[in-house]
Amino acid sequence: NLGFHKRVDGLTGAVRMKGKSVNATMERAKIGDSEVSGSISISDMRRPRVDIELNFSFLDTTDFSAPPGYVSPTTWGQWIRTNPTIRFLARSVGTANVKVSKGKTPTRPFADFQAQFEDQNGLIRAKRWHVSMADGILQGNARFDIRANTTTPFVVEFQADHMRMERVLLINADRVRVQGDMTAEGRMEWKTTSRRENNGIYKTGKIEVRVQDGVIYRFEALSKIFSLINL
Repeated sequence: NLGFHKRVDGLTGAVRMKGKSVNATMERAKIGDSEVSGSISISDMRRPRVDIELNFSFLDTTDFSAPPGYVSPTTWGQWIRTNPTIRFLARSVGTANVKVSKGKTPTRPFADFQAQFEDQNGLIRAKRWHVSMADGILQGNARFDIRANTTTPFVVEFQADHMRMERVLLINADRVRVQGDMTAEGRMEWKTTSRRENNGIYKTGKIEVRVQDGVIYRFEALSKIFSLINL
């Protein structure tokens, strides 16, 4: 039991310990429908440096999210302050490289995700991450703040180029209502709150969307667009 909501199968690898260093390799593991391999290197537990490599041949994001109806015993803020792994990473430095060959979210597939992370004592930055989605490219920068006093655990800035509007919205696969070449840019922030609703976190931000050579087949699609975005 590694703390995932989905079953872990076929975990094979090796762990080597030498002095104050630990090196672990994972040849293959299946978590739900996701398949991953990688490695982790930790040196000097007092002043830890952590370097991670993860390669997903396939990633289903729902394999790492809570199932419907699940109620977390802690809020996001409480989890960041008390989880032993998070507290260890918050006092470490290091890097992480994450690659996903193919994957899917609850609403659409994606491919060729790549991101490089740099951790400086709990402030983790991902610069120039990018992913292929909806026949276009989505890219940007992100920041994770897992320090104990954080009020904004996650910030993402992004830009979308040449994505197909009908594949972004997916209002109805059989009755496409909006088509066009879409570009977008925006910034979103996830902030903590003391309230228990939504596990103690809420989103805020701004997204600007442009569609060229677009077609709206039914005017009521506009109301559906705004209800789907629901920021």
